Amino acid sequence: MVGALFLLLVLQPFIGSGMTTVALVLLVICACFEAHFMIPKRAVSLLIIPAMMLVLGTAESASHSLRDVLKDYWYFIFPALSVFAGQMVARRIKRIEPILLAFVASGVVLSCWHLINFVAHRGSLGADDLNDIRSEVGSGYMLSAISPLILFLSGKFNISLLPARAKIVPIAIYCITISSVVLAMSRTITISLILSSIAGLGWLTAKRKGGLVIGGVVITAVLGLSAVLPEDVGTFLGKLARSREEVTFNNFNTTTDAIQYWRAYETLKGLQAYGDGNAVQKAVGLGFGKLVDIGFSVQLGATELREIPLFHNGYVYVLVKTGYVGLGLFFVYLAGFYIKGARSADSGIPEQQLVGGLTMAMTVTVLVSTFVIAGWFNPMTMCSVMLFIGTLMEFLEDVNVSRTVRIARPMPQNQLAAIHPSPSGSDH
Repeated sequence: MVGALFLLLVLQPFIGSGMTTVALVLLVICACFEAHFMIPKRAVSLLIIPAMMLVLGTAESASHSLRDVLKDYWYFIFPALSVFAGQMVARRIKRIEPILLAFVASGVVLSCWHLINFVAHRGSLGADDLNDIRSEVGSGYMLSAISPLILFLSGKFNISLLPARAKIVPIAIYCITISSVVLAMSRTITISLILSSIAGLGWLTAKRKGGLVIGGVVITAVLGLSAVLPEDVGTFLGKLARSREEVTFNNFNTTTDAIQYWRAYETLKGLQAYGDGNAVQKAVGLGFGKLVDIGFSVQLGATELREIPLFHNGYVYVLVKTGYVGLGLFFVYLAGFYIKGARSADSGIPEQQLVGGLTMAMTVTVLVSTFVIAGWFNPMTMCSVMLFIGTLMEFLEDVNVSRTVRIARPMPQNQLAAIHPSPSGSDH
């Protein structure tokens, strides 16, 4: 099962969304078969809120194209399927160390592939065409950021994943994966890695709130770069400087403005479409299959579009399709992951701190990425994150239950007598 998980993580970015969905279904079937189809309640509980959001999306979908409705169903089902698959796989593996190693190893493999492609394309395009290289080799892999994070937090909480003698291996892993993150020049991956590290260290819990200050400084610095740097999409710093305008720009006088600040423009059009709905539609959404008119036609590959089904801002996507009720449920769902992780991180037990820290880190990754690249609804980029959350949920539940049992179970009388002999015993 560990081997199957590793292969899925490595191949998923290359086999497409359809084959990834099939692979996840097969993984779930295999895990359920090995468990004699006895699905634990805690795994089923993770499907309750996604199922409620599906019901909301269906409420106003009757008048929309069946093809578009089915697409939205898939976008909402895929993340829940990934989390469920992760938990069922973890239930069969039973130990977290092999799972963490599978994620670390897959991150190293994908990072190596990205670095090889980068070097090959740089040699053919020239040293000054870094942005062109990025468009050729892609914007990197989220696993390249997850892999060093796992290694770092494992060391922080004294959980050994690698042999003590292999001191060069962690250094090599850090070098390969961090190099891939840097060369990917991805704002989302970079910022997610920084903020998830803060959360993973336990600095954003009820007991420790220092991470709020650090996270606020990071976000303020990124959004304030436009005041001191030119907005140049050809450089990483220039792209960072442009971040604020991409999410706040609202003066769309020309089509050029709309295309240049596309994230802000499509968000505006989505909110306008939602605002035009009646009271019921604002509560439950405009329904699956709803397309938003952007006001002009754009060429997307070989297809010309005037109406769009999905947004870079995943929160607007949820709002349009399922209304403020669905958006509230979505926040409750993600908050549930974070709260469980925070409780574990505050426990003082190293194993719980590691699992809890990783859970909070992955939740922050989802929160950040959903705002700018549809995150939770971006299956190709975020599949590994959602799978990881599912595996962590299984171990969070197991750790918490075992801890409760240890506290509540009374000590057998023979053991109690051995520790506290009676006054008439030979020791007195």
